[in-house]
Order: sequence, then structure tokens, then C-alpha cells
Amino acid sequence: MKYIEVKEERDYITITFNLKSEKYFYNLDFLLQLLDTLSYIESLNKYKFAIFKSDGESFGRGIGIAELLNANRSRERASSLARYLYEIYKRLIELNKLKIAIINGSIMNESLDMLLCMDILIAKADTEISDNRLQIGLNSPLLYTLGPFILPSNIIKRLTIMGQKINVTDLQEYIDFTSDIPYEKSIDIIKQIQNLNVSIYNYNLKRNLFELIDERLKKEFSEYVELITRIELRNVLLSKANEFS
Repeated sequence: MKYIEVKEERDYITITFNLKSEKYFYNLDFLLQLLDTLSYIESLNKYKFAIFKSDGESFGRGIGIAELLNANRSRERASSLARYLYEIYKRLIELNKLKIAIINGSIMNESLDMLLCMDILIAKADTEISDNRLQIGLNSPLLYTLGPFILPSNIIKRLTIMGQKINVTDLQEYIDFTSDIPYEKSIDIIKQIQNLNVSIYNYNLKRNLFELIDERLKKEFSEYVELITRIELRNVLLSKANEFS
């Protein structure tokens, strides 16, 4: 199954997630394809922008329950899952292009982590963000490490400890974000970005921050493997299956 489509335009590259068949949840095959895609677009030096978007109702809802259950049964698969996520975040942050996410629908869990790696977000104002990983007994490695440098503690607390949904406009003070344009005209706006210097500053800042958080992030992912392989997690996942469907 091909989950990612790459289209080279005149001035930019578009990376589209085709996840309708998975109800917009991520699986191991998708993560592997994304890693290969990031390696490919890294080599395309003539493009300054990389645009990430979805083909449908959601930018992404994170790792799906089937993949979580597979990881729960197999420590090797859990380790692969953690390793792929770590590499994706690292490559996204270090990608030598301005990264723009065009967001639609709800955003959950690992999809939120990917947004932290982006430089500019374009979204509908009613887009909701949530993170239920702590509620099911998992940690949120990138949100716990890079997140505090980008978002205030009360936003992270609302998402993780309190399990609240937040509106994407709640992030407007802390990231390069716009919602006051027609969603359908996003590509036209990208071509006329006015805050390029700010975004390049944020890009360089994130690369420097990643060096600071790298060791802690690796420890968070080691803990992630321990948490995801616990016997207790299986019953929790099965009891919350409706949240992953």
C-alpha cells in the first residue's frame, strides 16, 4: 500500500499522506515510507519549501490501535516503532527546507509531534488537537522534550495530564500559524509568504534545540518501549478501541 505521494512543483515539493484506508491512523509501513520520502526530498536541493498535507479529513490521528497492539505483543516491533518515530522527528527538524503543514480535521498524538517539527502551519480555525497517550499509559516523547521550548506548560498540561482538546488557534502566539485565509487558497498563500525570515529563524532554532534535547529524547523513547510492551496496556487499548476507530 502506498501511503505517501510526492509531487514536485516549480518552486516547492508537496508530500501528501494517503491514509483514508487507515482512517488516518499511522502504521509501521507508513512510517517507513515517510522515512524514505524524507531521505529523497532532502536530496532535492533546488526546492526551498516542502508542503505536508493530507488527502482527506485529517492530517493524522497518530499510531493506530492495531499497530499499538502489535507493538505490545512484540518488543522488537515496539523498538522499531520507537526508532522510526525518533528518526522521523530528527529528519523533519533537520530537513534543509522550510516545512509547511496544511492541516485539516483533527490532530492526535504523533501527528501533533510532527507539527512541532514544522516551521509554518496553515489550518482551518476550528481544527482540534488532542493527545491521549498519557491517558492510555504511554508517554509523548517529543512533546515532553521539544514541546516546552515551543509551547507554554499550561498548554502541554491541558493536552496530556488533563486530556483536553485544544483549538489550533490556541497555539497562534507560539508558532508561525495562520487561519485567516480561505483554506482552499493555501498554496497561493505559500507562494507569497511574508514571514520567511521569522520561519528561518525558527527552523535554525529547532535544529539547535534538537541537539540539546537529543539524549533526553532517546531516553523518552526507551521508556516508550517499556510502557508499550506492558501487559497492562493491552486491556487499556482494547477498552479504548472506540477512540482509535
